[in-house]
Amino acid sequence: MYDPDDTSEGEDVFGAAVEDGFVAAGGGTAVVMTYGEDEPMCLTVKAFGSAPPLRLKGWEQVAEVGVVSRSGRLEVPSYADGGEEGAGARLPNLAVKGPGRYRMRVYARGIEGTVEEHLVVVFPGRSVTKVVYR
Repeated sequence: MYDPDDTSEGEDVFGAAVEDGFVAAGGGTAVVMTYGEDEPMCLTVKAFGSAPPLRLKGWEQVAEVGVVSRSGRLEVPSYADGGEEGAGARLPNLAVKGPGRYRMRVYARGIEGTVEEHLVVVFPGRSVTKVVYR
């Protein structure tokens, strides 16, 4: 997920996500690692105007990070049909309250042997601290 108008050099978010093994964020960018290479996965993305309840049941990993949208846009790049970024339908803007600070809660399951599933939930929130719930 990223703010398309954020041109800051910032941190190496991808490298931090690789090191973490799950999720990392810095400035207007957040990266979620997947486990299968060229394997099908299910991605669900939801945006809320306030923090939804935390639901851990049935999820193998759950963590939350902070991200900033200076432009009022937060987007998920599309890699539909194995193509390059931008191939396929664009997901809606996730910065539902316009410019500001947001929290991104990431849920993952199916990491070992089944179809991998990710749920990404975005909502306004001031903290930039990473929280690992599971």
